[in-house]
Amino acid sequence: MSNTAQKLTVARAFLVVFKWTLFGGAPLVGLYYLVTHVIIPVREEMGRAKGTTTVVDKEASGLVQAVQQARLTVEKHDANTEYLNQIAGAPERTVKTTPAEKRHSTARVVSTAGMSRGEEVVALLRLGAVIDGKPPRLLIDGKVVRPGELVNEEYGLRFHGLDVAEHAVLFANAAGAIFRRSY
Repeated sequence: MSNTAQKLTVARAFLVVFKWTLFGGAPLVGLYYLVTHVIIPVREEMGRAKGTTTVVDKEASGLVQAVQQARLTVEKHDANTEYLNQIAGAPERTVKTTPAEKRHSTARVVSTAGMSRGEEVVALLRLGAVIDGKPPRLLIDGKVVRPGELVNEEYGLRFHGLDVAEHAVLFANAAGAIFRRSY
């Protein structure tokens, strides 16, 4: 074998080793980076104890920052929910308002003086929602009611329908009298 042939054989052997190192080693290096810089940090972040203060680490990988941001959002939501539960669970308080405050109030203040019994019953109903459609529906005291269904058993009051043009809910009693309430 000549000197040139030996050099070519050595060069080919070097290229084969180089090729396998490049194409075999690069994926291994990439896999190592993925495991050490993405999977392990995300797993550690996900395994953090609940209740610890969350801070978004600007030096962390993007995926870890996304997990931290999601955790922060959930903590804020839980705090808001807890606050609303405290408010909802609090006993009702009677607040005296001045006439200026009454103008800005969204509460429905009803005076039943001078009303018939049917008008009084209709005025005191707690309407949650009015849903126009076929058939129209009402949410009264947390219950969905359709036309013809009983709303007040004691008075025999039924949901009759909607007057969409006048923004009024129509109710009928057992005698057939129609009562209107605006919404």
